[in-house]
Amino acid sequence: METMQLLVTVITTILALLIIPIPLKQIQAEGYGIFSLFRKPRFFYKRTAMLFVTSLLFVGLYFTGRRFSYSLVFSATYFAFYALFSFVSVCAVISGKVKTPPVYTNRLKRLYVFSGLLVILSGVVALCLLHDHRFLLYAVCAPCAAVFATAIANAILNPFERLNNRRYVKKTKKELAGNDCLLKIAITGSFGKTTVKNVLFSMMSERYETVKTEKNFNTPLGIAKSAKNVSAETRAFIAEMGARRRGDIKILCDVVRPQYAIITGVTGQHLETFKTLDNVYAEKFSVLNYIPEDGFCIVNRRGIEREISLPKNAFFVGGTGDFAYADEIKINSNGSNFCLYLDGKKYAAETRLLGRHNVDDIVLAVAMAKKLGVDDSDIIRAIKNLKPVPHRLELIRNGRISIIDDTYNGNPVGAKRALEVLREFDGRRVVVTPGLVELGKREKEENEILGKEIANVANLALIIGRNGEYIGKGLIENGFPEENALFFKNLSDAERFFPDLFSPNDAVLFLNDLPDELN
Repeated sequence: METMQLLVTVITTILALLIIPIPLKQIQAEGYGIFSLFRKPRFFYKRTAMLFVTSLLFVGLYFTGRRFSYSLVFSATYFAFYALFSFVSVCAVISGKVKTPPVYTNRLKRLYVFSGLLVILSGVVALCLLHDHRFLLYAVCAPCAAVFATAIANAILNPFERLNNRRYVKKTKKELAGNDCLLKIAITGSFGKTTVKNVLFSMMSERYETVKTEKNFNTPLGIAKSAKNVSAETRAFIAEMGARRRGDIKILCDVVRPQYAIITGVTGQHLETFKTLDNVYAEKFSVLNYIPEDGFCIVNRRGIEREISLPKNAFFVGGTGDFAYADEIKINSNGSNFCLYLDGKKYAAETRLLGRHNVDDIVLAVAMAKKLGVDDSDIIRAIKNLKPVPHRLELIRNGRISIIDDTYNGNPVGAKRALEVLREFDGRRVVVTPGLVELGKREKEENEILGKEIANVANLALIIGRNGEYIGKGLIENGFPEENALFFKNLSDAERFFPDLFSPNDAVLFLNDLPDELN
């Protein structure tokens, strides 16, 4: 019996350790908050439901075994069933398709190790305190307890990690403030930040040694990590600044202390946390409070739907007659051609970036680069050499099918722009989307509008997840054929039908990020 107890405990502990990456990913995605593991109940329940079912099964077996006084035959049978069902359960939990696996940063590694130590410690305690057949209760509960062990480990480490991050950010703030030769540029807005950042980086690099924040790292810690690449030779630092709630821009500007800024535009993204559109406008335009008198801010006229009064050191671009704007724009499935008007001069420009909105983003970057001394010829060359940003209207030729990957787009304006790009493609046009999320009270309305816009462009719509009802309503109201609107619970269900649904010469738009609980 002692041998079986040891074997079951060891196997249980190993299985629990295999489960840990699942809650780790959720914790990381939610910013390591103490209660982050439970912010998305569907995710939590889906990933642990099989384990709870297994637990209930073995609780029943445990108490049934008491009637047989735990004979050798029963113990052996129990162990066999335990090993089999636990293995199947864990495989079911960890085999789910994960679109964005966890990034094993030093912090996540520390959390993994500490969570593992808690699981191992619980196994040792069970061996020491649970004698006879009572140790089987540990075998039943440990796989599920691993999830809670991760939450406990995160709560214990959180104060230390916050202090460590604060020191790291403070050090970065001091280093950036002490670099008097560094041009510091902030880019904020509800959409287009990453594209404008990458375009501006290409242009600034024609003249200056330039560093930009990596990927879509737009938090204090993300900016601090990117700032590590700033050296004595660096002359420009471009920082993307995201905001999910009031005060975020202040925190980021306090770290970077930018002399220059770009506001890409404002829409109702993150209304779930901002509550009102007024709060979104106030937050995005708060960057103006941190630009010095000898600096300036560039605002996208085409991205602002309200009358805004700008201070003396801020100006609009994008409208006819502005310092920089585009005209005679021709969009096709291979890119864009347009006339660029820059400080009174006219240039012919071409780019591989898809869509009218990317021309707007280019104009913003052009205005900033010009103001900071980049030659016109270098700017035009940079426009021609621009490469698409991954997952932002990225065109992928898959055999005879054109795939438009816009999975990092999550706002109403971006969705409308993506559909405008899809319209330029010949052949059958297909949209695959979970709809728009994090829009608070406007989520239902915006998804109905999205459905109507899809109906104006697409021939086939594949709708994923909980927003299907709202998108479907918009589709039908705009005369979209019901038989061409297909609804799926998750992306995995939809993928099984892709070979039968997609045909040569189709253009398929993957619109918006698919939440992990839908995968």
